Amino acid sequence: GNQANSPSSVPSNVTLQELALLSARGLKHESNGPTSALGTIQHSLDEIIDSCFADWATAALSSASTTLQTTLTDMLGNIGGTTEVEWQRVHGGEAHSLSAFSEYMEQQLPMEDNSTTPPPIIGSVSPYVVGYFLSVAFILNRSICPSDSMAVKGGSSMMAIIRQSLLKQTLCFVSSAIQTEVTAAVENKKLADGCASALIQVKVDFGFVQFCLLERNEHGFAWRDDGSSNEVVSESETSLKKVQSEVDRLITNVWASSTLQSSIAAKHHHVLEVSALYLISLLGEDDNGGAVGGDMDISMSGSSTNVVALNPLPSSRRFGLLPIQESDRSLAELQRRGNKHDKEESNNTDSGGGGVIGSGLGFFSSMLKKK
Repeated sequence: GNQANSPSSVPSNVTLQELALLSARGLKHESNGPTSALGTIQHSLDEIIDSCFADWATAALSSASTTLQTTLTDMLGNIGGTTEVEWQRVHGGEAHSLSAFSEYMEQQLPMEDNSTTPPPIIGSVSPYVVGYFLSVAFILNRSICPSDSMAVKGGSSMMAIIRQSLLKQTLCFVSSAIQTEVTAAVENKKLADGCASALIQVKVDFGFVQFCLLERNEHGFAWRDDGSSNEVVSESETSLKKVQSEVDRLITNVWASSTLQSSIAAKHHHVLEVSALYLISLLGEDDNGGAVGGDMDISMSGSSTNVVALNPLPSSRRFGLLPIQESDRSLAELQRRGNKHDKEESNNTDSGGGGVIGSGLGFFSSMLKKK
């Protein structure tokens, strides 16, 4: 009795799904369907896989997540009290000469009449945001091999499980981090004291996250069709839209433009075009964008006549598997050649030995005939 109740005999890390898996054979179930014995076992296994890969994705993205959180905190903390001139000077948008002013004005919103403040600029997506997505794609490509793309009958592939786990963890972490930092910045009134360019930059960065995960993502966040991820995705989507609405309200208080949204969308598409070679394995093929690489102008004279179309491969880590029949045929051909070579060597040996013996017998027979 004491031995049965000892701590060493009772496992302390058995989860509910593992307990259901162990006891499935001893319970009465329906003959078929998700509530049958087979359905209960499959559901328990799927939940265990989800839990294990969720923990793995959290650990794999921990370094990149820490960098994103730190950079996001610093950026939102430095927005408050920054003037338009100071922001553009620090971020490279201020025109320091008359020759550069015309080029820099092409990427800006129209200036208000009789205003001494430079117009706000629409910058590109911040490097820390793009770097985070590139880190996620790098972890995906590093963690898979060609055989992971082979799906089992009636199930999903290892490639899909790993990808969806990373995407789901990315969505949960980024939406939670953004909501936490923006809420703190709003309470401290740092966002309200920010200039128009700074608020627009926040909108560009957060909009890129929302665009990649909720619009550009062709794979979704669940590798099985049971609706288990719908609640998490819905909460994260609501959180991102709430933050965007708050940022839009703050931008409207300091600046109003009818072309702001279209200009930001162009920035998002441009970043995806130049980084499509790396992000396509994570987000999937773009069915509406044509060539994923876009066009690049490499002419030095400034004309747009010399254009090179860039069509990158779907991934730098994917290789096609050799067909089994082809490999068997090649192996059989090598074996046939080896057997033929061995047979020829044995024939040469036999023929050489017969000649020596024949010559020897001929010598003795000639000697006998002379006698």
